[in-house]
Amino acid sequence: MMRRARGPMRRPRQGRASAGLGPPLSPRTCWGLLMLAVGSVVAVYLLALLRTLRLSDEDLRDLTTSIDPISDAQLGILIRGRGTIGPAAGNGLAGGEARMPPGARPEPRLPKPFLDPVVPPAGLLDGWDETHGSGAQAVRATNPEMGGAEGGAASSSSSSDMHVVFSTDCSPYQNWQSILLFYSSLAVGQPGLLTRIASGCSEMEVAALRTMHAHMPPHFRVHFTPDFSFDKATGKKYYFYNKPFGLLHWLDHGNVDPDTIVALVDPDMLFMAPLTGFYPSGSYLATSPWKQQGEVWSKVEKGKPAGQQYGLGDRWRRFNREYICGAGSPCTTIDSLTAHKYFPVGPPYIAHVSDMRQIAAKWVEFVPKIYEEYPQLLAEMYAYCMAAAHLGLRHARLDHHMVSNTGAGGEGWPWVDSMG
Repeated sequence: MMRRARGPMRRPRQGRASAGLGPPLSPRTCWGLLMLAVGSVVAVYLLALLRTLRLSDEDLRDLTTSIDPISDAQLGILIRGRGTIGPAAGNGLAGGEARMPPGARPEPRLPKPFLDPVVPPAGLLDGWDETHGSGAQAVRATNPEMGGAEGGAASSSSSSDMHVVFSTDCSPYQNWQSILLFYSSLAVGQPGLLTRIASGCSEMEVAALRTMHAHMPPHFRVHFTPDFSFDKATGKKYYFYNKPFGLLHWLDHGNVDPDTIVALVDPDMLFMAPLTGFYPSGSYLATSPWKQQGEVWSKVEKGKPAGQQYGLGDRWRRFNREYICGAGSPCTTIDSLTAHKYFPVGPPYIAHVSDMRQIAAKWVEFVPKIYEEYPQLLAEMYAYCMAAAHLGLRHARLDHHMVSNTGAGGEGWPWVDSMG
């Protein structure tokens, strides 16, 4: 059937159509093309701005000195970042470059953050000798092969101090995350050692990071590992392999105090208060089925680990547990209530070094099997849950160690609210 035309018949226009130029553009189309042009100009401008953006020493000092710890020094909270601070990814080189002769190969270059290692802002280390017994001048002159870098001299810290570690690659993005994490720990007076586990760095990147650590306090360390992110089964990269594999490499090769407490955090976190692993009655936050008073052990020690509550639930119980953990493993018989209460934890993970070594060994064993069944972002977190369950290492599942999203439950927002 033929659809009836509405309105009077009109004669075709002459001019543009008859000249082969097509019908005239509608106002809506013209407006869309204009917005596209304006958007392109804005995008080019923003790209140029990002390529030249740098975080100055003054900006960095303002940032770190504005972080005030909460009143109770024994209560640790970290805040998880949602964006990036510092230069955008890319080489970030300023100025022009000389033209290369035909056929010549350019020398490899490092991003600007590597070429100009960030030195702690002037005055940030003042008083270091009074509070840590090292001397600010000695800190500034630290040999990267000694106190402030991989395989350094034995720590002068007490063996009861916490050793905080975090896993990164060697990208400019995670270099700036690491620097802010280091400085936030300094601003709140975090006790003990703080080690960056850097995986997959080139020789030039290793040298640059050693140079940077020569300008940092000696308890800020870096440990280098191979790149573990390649998944043999799929032939793809799963970058989060570097966390469990890097942790185990550090535990095996990092000259770790055999009686220390290890806290594994993420590089996108900033300290708001010291992290200690002590939980006197009434000084922690925990949601059901945990009780607010008396049920959580008073401190992390051997056989008594702790972790931040995450919304992982008991999802891992639906995985092929016999294949992942092995027939007869305790992880195959855990009920839902127990799984919810003790194991849905994430960074900061806090455990005695002997417990952390056992967990890390099973973590690296389980995570490829889980990724085979569940090739998603959270595979490595579920692998930690299953490793702890397999070993019978029940965790104090706490809320107050991290804040990230005001709409998320099980985080330390009640303490933040009480500060204002």
